[in-house]
Amino acid sequence: MTDHCCAVMTTQVNWHCDQHDTPSTCPDALIRFSARFQDEGWLAPPRQERGER
Repeated sequence: MTDHCCAVMTTQVNWHCDQHDTPSTCPDALIRFSARFQDEGWLAPPRQERGER
């Protein structure tokens, strides 16, 4: 278990979505945590295809 800077960060790092398989495909997942580097980082939003909104 890793301690993060605050409760909000912990919630974001532990985000689980019922509609998407991975955090990188979920538009609501904002932060990822790298256990290897013990660091948080922004997730880029999923790429949308042309004409998709």
